[in-house]
Amino acid sequence: MANIKVHVLNFHSIHSHIEIVLENTSTSPHTYYGMNRWATPSRYWSTGGPKGYISRADSVFSFDIDADPKEITEKWIQYWVETDRDASPLGKNCAVSTQWFLSEFAGVPKPNFSNVSWNHLALGIIWPSFIPCPITLPGRVMSNAKFHIEARNNPEMVNQYSRLLIYSSMALATLFFAATVFTLTACTAILSPLIAPLAVVGCAAAGIASTYAFFKAYNKLSAKNMYGDIKKSDEISLINQEENNLSDVSSPA
Repeated sequence: MANIKVHVLNFHSIHSHIEIVLENTSTSPHTYYGMNRWATPSRYWSTGGPKGYISRADSVFSFDIDADPKEITEKWIQYWVETDRDASPLGKNCAVSTQWFLSEFAGVPKPNFSNVSWNHLALGIIWPSFIPCPITLPGRVMSNAKFHIEARNNPEMVNQYSRLLIYSSMALATLFFAATVFTLTACTAILSPLIAPLAVVGCAAAGIASTYAFFKAYNKLSAKNMYGDIKKSDEISLINQEENNLSDVSSPA
């Protein structure tokens, strides 16, 4: 096993591109290995070569893992060969291969809607992560890796983000409910007697759904607050108990 520094490189030109450069810090001098979907993989680590790409990238995110360099090389070559036929910008692109490495060796799960980010697609077009996209975006993989690695190193950040997400859900549910009430009023006043009942039913269903979403988010927040209070209370009790034990031990018989 060796200490490997993973450099995730994101390039923003006409289109977005992502790749990985690995730095083996356990060797002297350090050796490097590049992992790019669009380049034939090498069987060897080198003291130069891929190192130069780190300074050329538009954005870089680096973190450390413990792994076997030989295993990384063998598995990467095997993956690259097996997926070569399906490799395309709209298929198993550079983002997919980068995510494969992050899941396989760094324990980073695939991107989902747990964290919000803005991602460069192509020609300056920005694609927000909360809108489904038919292809895996390099920026989405980059921001997802940052989120999970930083959350792993700083658990408090996860709690803060989770609360922000819940508050946002409550706000959106409230806004949606207000919009359905307004639409419901407009439907009964403007639409014809035949269409109005259908519109009313639709708006009522939407209002019920938004109300349910609000209370579901509120319950989650309440549960989190309650869990935090209980945990804090338990920690205080444990500290008091330890202080009492130390006091008993230090007291003369």
